[in-house]
Amino acid sequence: MADLENEVLDWDSEVEDDGSGDFVLLDPGEYPFEVYKLERKFYNGSEKIPPCPMAELTLRVSGPNGLTALVTDRIYLVKKSEWKISELMRCLGQKQHGEKCKPNWSKVQGAKGMVRLGQHEYTGRDGKPRTSNDVARYLDPVDTTPTYGGGKKPWQK
Repeated sequence: MADLENEVLDWDSEVEDDGSGDFVLLDPGEYPFEVYKLERKFYNGSEKIPPCPMAELTLRVSGPNGLTALVTDRIYLVKKSEWKISELMRCLGQKQHGEKCKPNWSKVQGAKGMVRLGQHEYTGRDGKPRTSNDVARYLDPVDTTPTYGGGKKPWQK
């Protein structure tokens, strides 16, 4: 699949996309997702996390009424994030509770599962408040019926 977002432009290229309509903010809730992209990166470290390898996941999350959101999640390969690696691997069917697992990262891109999304508020570079979706949890592959925000199944009122 060609990645049109990375198409190289030259100095004489015409531009049209003004960025309108691309961003979808989903309500907090449980949603099905597919790992659209996995990038192996290196994190330079901070006060809380030492320099380490990092998996940057881009999830294609399916919301109600055909809405699709792209959500980025970063998983740092450090011992204190081991729980999140395990959670992702269980979600994608590579691990069971209580067992050891050597993640097969080459099978992550294209894999599907369920995720619980939250919302993250932050200040943009322009100083204005912004909100984006973030991954609260990767869910075990038990109940794959989406709740589409509000924690209710589509048939519940």
